[in-house]
Amino acid sequence: MNSKKWATLLIMSLSTLMATINSSSLNAVLPYLTKILNLKFNESQMIVVVYLITLTSLLTICGRISDKIGHKRVFLTGTLIFGFSSILVLFSSKAIVIIVMRIIQAIGASFMVSSGPAILFSVFEKEKRGFAIGIHTTGISLGLILGPPIGGFILQHLSWQWLFLINIPISIISFTAILLIISEEPLNNRDNLRQDIFGMIMWAIAIPLILLSLPSIMKEESHKFLSITTLIIGMTIFFFFISYERKIVSPFFPIDLIKIPAYSGGLFSLLFGYTALFMSNFLIPFYLKIILDLEPHQTGLLMSTSSIAMFATTGISGYLSDRIGYYKPCIIGMILLSLGLMLMLFVEKTNAISFIIIAQIIIGSGLGIFNSPNTTAMLSIGGGQNTGITTGLLATMRNLGMSLGTVFSGIFTSLFSLILFRESAERINSINPNNFNTIFKLVISIAFVLSTVSIYLSSIRKGTDAPPNGQK
Repeated sequence: MNSKKWATLLIMSLSTLMATINSSSLNAVLPYLTKILNLKFNESQMIVVVYLITLTSLLTICGRISDKIGHKRVFLTGTLIFGFSSILVLFSSKAIVIIVMRIIQAIGASFMVSSGPAILFSVFEKEKRGFAIGIHTTGISLGLILGPPIGGFILQHLSWQWLFLINIPISIISFTAILLIISEEPLNNRDNLRQDIFGMIMWAIAIPLILLSLPSIMKEESHKFLSITTLIIGMTIFFFFISYERKIVSPFFPIDLIKIPAYSGGLFSLLFGYTALFMSNFLIPFYLKIILDLEPHQTGLLMSTSSIAMFATTGISGYLSDRIGYYKPCIIGMILLSLGLMLMLFVEKTNAISFIIIAQIIIGSGLGIFNSPNTTAMLSIGGGQNTGITTGLLATMRNLGMSLGTVFSGIFTSLFSLILFRESAERINSINPNNFNTIFKLVISIAFVLSTVSIYLSSIRKGTDAPPNGQK
């Protein structure tokens, strides 16, 4: 039985690594793939955007489904969908085919991501769950590190289709191993799932509308009206969804859990933390280009330092949280995120490279220390019947933070450029370097404030957990 637990952890981590490498390698080589396939710019954008929006929209729904019909069943289904959807690239190189494939991949990834940590939570005993979740989470960091060079190698030495076809053998290995290793789970009350189909539909409509509307709000007038209208419709459906979920007997959305301060604090500290992170991550490459005039590969190396730091600290943090509890690592992680962003406020042209590297290491270490204990704490609070929905919500908040951080960074950059310097940020690379330096500091200041909010949200869980082994 002990060997089966570690084999399960290995396979789950491999699956996470596969999905992360797939996304990060594609994002890194997208400009080159655009040229090879003669894609339009908006087609290239859609290849990335449809995956993120589909994933974010379905994670919570898939999490609840896995709680009802079994995490193993959902994970196996997702593995097959994710892997074998890649076969579509053998039939056509047209943009529409790749976009459809990415939507199908996102559906598969939603099943996998929402059920993987839930499986580990059920397989490992309490005193080892933090370590198991930590090792599983390192698959994300390692995928972010390995993805870009793997993508570059494939485009340089192999056919572009191998960016996707490489998923098939890994999916077969994961599917076979999980099928043989993990026991079947008893079915939960599926009738409750059927009772809230309407709620799931509203969620699946509201989230994409909100995410689609935000990036275009600061663009030209012809797009602004449509974007604002879409946002209003999305927010209206979302508020109606919340009202509806509070009234029905068996909602798919865990309203009762959200009312628990430690649970909502864990969710929203993750949201605010990742929003702050991606406000910074969106602008740093532009700073390195506009202020320092670095080459793309130099920028890529600098930006990878946070992923390396996250990879180095995640497993250790999970191990420590099994011994000292979840509260301290979560607080320390968010404090380090804030310190890293605060350091960015002192970046000048003469010290930029060293300061940015140090700041990225501090930020990556903070998130690495925070992620595993926060996930384990949330799963513990949610309980055995809510591990799927909790995993889905955590992943949803993480993706929302990434999206909102990128959007807010663009919005505030445009606003500060117009208000302070009377120039448009539409052509961001043509902004006066001194003006951009001022804008950069202001946006990072807002990110820093958001990160301090995440410290407070993490702090409200104090007293809700004790070290799993009973130590104080």
